[in-house]
Amino acid sequence: MLAGAPAASGQSVTGALVGRILSVQDQPLEGVLATASGPVLQGTRSVTSDGRGRFRFAALPAGAYEVRLQRIGYSPVRIVRLVVSPGITTDVGDIHLVAQVLELAEIVVSGDRPLVDPTTTAAVTTFDSSSFLALPTERNVRAIVPLAPQANPSAYGDGVNIAGATGFENAYYVDGIHVTDPFNADVGMNLPYNFVRSVQVTTGGYEADLGRAQGGLINVVTNTGGNRFDGQAYGYFAGDALQASPLAGVGEIQVQGFQQYDVGLSASGPLRRDRLWFHAAYNPSFEQRDAAIPGLAAERDFRASHLFAGKLTGRLGTSTDASLILLGDPSWRDVVGAAGPVPPFPAAATDRRTVLGRLVEGGTAVAIQVHHQTGSGMGLAASLSRLDRWADNTPRAGA
Repeated sequence: MLAGAPAASGQSVTGALVGRILSVQDQPLEGVLATASGPVLQGTRSVTSDGRGRFRFAALPAGAYEVRLQRIGYSPVRIVRLVVSPGITTDVGDIHLVAQVLELAEIVVSGDRPLVDPTTTAAVTTFDSSSFLALPTERNVRAIVPLAPQANPSAYGDGVNIAGATGFENAYYVDGIHVTDPFNADVGMNLPYNFVRSVQVTTGGYEADLGRAQGGLINVVTNTGGNRFDGQAYGYFAGDALQASPLAGVGEIQVQGFQQYDVGLSASGPLRRDRLWFHAAYNPSFEQRDAAIPGLAAERDFRASHLFAGKLTGRLGTSTDASLILLGDPSWRDVVGAAGPVPPFPAAATDRRTVLGRLVEGGTAVAIQVHHQTGSGMGLAASLSRLDRWADNTPRAGA
């Protein structure tokens, strides 16, 4: 077993939202009340514009938001469809308020995130669940990363090559927890994409304090609760009847039949509205195949994985949020062909004990995070996390 110490710095799970408020004469307006609300924010968050007309929301959970601007003597403005991404500052630009004498109807502004973010030099691609759930990819976080520009799956078994680096030079974060596998530098937490709200791939230009990676930074944000109860159930199946006849080389393991299936459940909602939310998900998956090594009879290769995720999100104050996160992917497998090297010629494989093994692997991650926004619009964050990974490969009992 290997336990990882908390990282000194990690990927953020929150973002910022900024803008500037002007009069119709292009003069900055001070003292305008800006109120942010959204399905991932408990309650609302409010700030006021400064002498330059600027306002800033710091440490907002990643998600969709609506901002309402109000000041006495001016018609209120509501800005919708604002998306905040992890570690990114979303700029709504200049917003003009119209002076009013009588009661006027509210003005609604629909905002889309600009294609080029002028506040950062990083090359960032963000995938939310509405995009990758509809794509024909494998059902895990690893399959989403190669969709980003400059990211390509490696043909040498080292994960994803990003920006010319090898797959051993990336860093992976899940909800701010550094989960890079200490054995092979791959993602150290096998999560299905049903657990995930967004995946952010940074391929270059990121800050020096996010070091320990010469390739890319992969930041995964899992689902959270909300003010509405929600649940999901799903299942998947694949078998040998759905594939063509495979070709096997001399001395290779021949798969005579396989099945892969899993089921999943998730539930989320409020324990106390606008104060305490929960999210829980469980996804057991199973894979079996009948594998024949030349010179030996077919043996059953079976794998069982139990993937789970849990999150409690609480509002400690008007500008302070806290989260308790638990993730895990323990699994075991009766392996055919991994207990030792497979002999290259069929006549050499005479003892089944040399090719049958039991692999127990996986891990857990736990974290406590607190985010606070000061009156000046500055965001403060504190996090304590722990990652445990284990891998035990032994000969199969009774072989």
